[in-house]
Amino acid sequence: MQKKYKLFLVLAISLLLFGCGKETKEKDKKTTENNIKSSEIGTFISYGDNLYYWKLNKDSRSDEATLSEPKDLLEATNELVKVDNKGKESVVLKDKGSEELVISNDKIYTSYSNDEYENDRTIYLVDLDGQNKKEIGKGFMSSIVDNKYIYGNTEQFSSDIFMIDTESGEYEIIKEKAQVIGDNKGIVYYADVSSNSSLTIGTIENNEDKGNFISINDSDFKGDPTVISLEKIVLNENNIEIYAGYRDGSANLIQELIKFTYDYEGKNLKKEEIADGDSRYDLTNDTVYLGPTDIFYQVNNKEEKLISLKDLESKYELKNNEETAIRIYKGNIVNDNVYFILDYSLHDSASDIGWRYAYKREKTLYFRYDIKNKKLTKMLEF
Repeated sequence: MQKKYKLFLVLAISLLLFGCGKETKEKDKKTTENNIKSSEIGTFISYGDNLYYWKLNKDSRSDEATLSEPKDLLEATNELVKVDNKGKESVVLKDKGSEELVISNDKIYTSYSNDEYENDRTIYLVDLDGQNKKEIGKGFMSSIVDNKYIYGNTEQFSSDIFMIDTESGEYEIIKEKAQVIGDNKGIVYYADVSSNSSLTIGTIENNEDKGNFISINDSDFKGDPTVISLEKIVLNENNIEIYAGYRDGSANLIQELIKFTYDYEGKNLKKEEIADGDSRYDLTNDTVYLGPTDIFYQVNNKEEKLISLKDLESKYELKNNEETAIRIYKGNIVNDNVYFILDYSLHDSASDIGWRYAYKREKTLYFRYDIKNKKLTKMLEF
């Protein structure tokens, strides 16, 4: 089986859409001439003139053969680093922690995993100097509103929505059985996951659940879906695009995919059937992702080419064939740069299951891509 690109699957409305609301406007964020907005929540974050991110190492990423992606190892110690505008790096904290960061009111919010399946994480905060650690609660951070209220889900799949007030430190459940899918103009959007036979979209405004305003049902499809899956959502300036469908068969392929377009009142519906849904590489809300022959990034809901896999192979000896797997672990935009982490794995035939190939992580690389100058630089490798 040739594994040339990664397709992000979102099943049974168990959404893996963290990131679609991470590029909201903040007054003190620097932007490029093209109005590229920095992520306010992400694996790489700017605060003042400094860049913050978790620096992983060979002892914090699994190198066991797997049918899916390499995992972070539990209890591993990583370095939370700060890089100033002159490129000087310093270590803020050595502790358990990885993935998304939020910095608000001079506090750094981060988290660590409690299980190997990445369904349970603990959020904690520290001061900018790494002191005064305090655990907040369980969850995955996915949106921040007014640079003050952090929203996310208590677990990765089919869980509840929490809110953290970064001024008071209050953590509370705002909505049960729903998944955050993004924010726009101070409003948080969620998918109700209480039913498999329908897909409903609701909002949270001023920290209050305003209820559902969009509903997609099995009657919207030609077939007879038992479970409707949300594949992708795009929050545009004037409308919402929802890519929804259903899957079937041993390979769990998309049987029917429809793009539903609504205005922000849930009206003026337009439906468009999307052909070859399972071959689409761009069914993702991630900022950086793989296509069949290239790595792309999304800025302002527009796809841009970052580098071809052919050039990646020639410059960094990362081969792209059925005996290798290239996966984007994390990535987001900070000011004029795209930062991302890439896992490179080799086929381990002894661990294959049927037609499914298993891969063993060979190395992990950190990259920075200068958007203006179109220059890719390797930051770290282990």
